[in-house]
Amino acid sequence: MSTVTDWHETGCARDCINQHTKQWGRCAYAPESARPEPTILIGGVETAEDGHGEIVLRSVPLSAWNDLITVAKWVSRGRSMVFDPDPDIAPHYPDAAARRALGAVDDAGILNRPGAQDG
Repeated sequence: MSTVTDWHETGCARDCINQHTKQWGRCAYAPESARPEPTILIGGVETAEDGHGEIVLRSVPLSAWNDLITVAKWVSRGRSMVFDPDPDIAPHYPDAAARRALGAVDDAGILNRPGAQDG
């Protein structure tokens, strides 16, 4: 006689019937540390193997995207104002945020994509 709790009663996916997977969103016993970082998808056109363009979606962490927005706000103020504090944006130029955000975008394969077509 099996003592396995019904997967639906524990809030788990069917693959937790015999043993809990502890996967976020699939298992009721998943720890908070298993929660994936929020991301956004950025689309672009790349050249496929057949030579035609295809739309490819790349995942970028939401925190990196927000850092890029902050950096863009600073850059849009102009070169003469880059180092002037603006409490509405950030207390100082977000240099570290820029490096972190660009690194995440590069890790996602968005920068210098081979076969990418210019818009």
